[in-house]
Amino acid sequence: MDSSIIGLSLVIITIGAVLAWAVDIEVTGFDINVAGVILMVMGIVGLALSLLFWERLPVSATA
Repeated sequence: MDSSIIGLSLVIITIGAVLAWAVDIEVTGFDINVAGVILMVMGIVGLALSLLFWERLPVSATA
């Protein structure tokens, strides 16, 4: 597994945090703060799953 999945999860968490706490724009029919929280939750789940599967991968020796 590539460590880029972990990096992508951290980027999604960061974007979600910015949308949830730093953006103060009112849009009709769309709550940016809720979208930010959803992105943070998805990023945390992705990070947890990638760390879980990374831990279970067999270690291979390369010469």
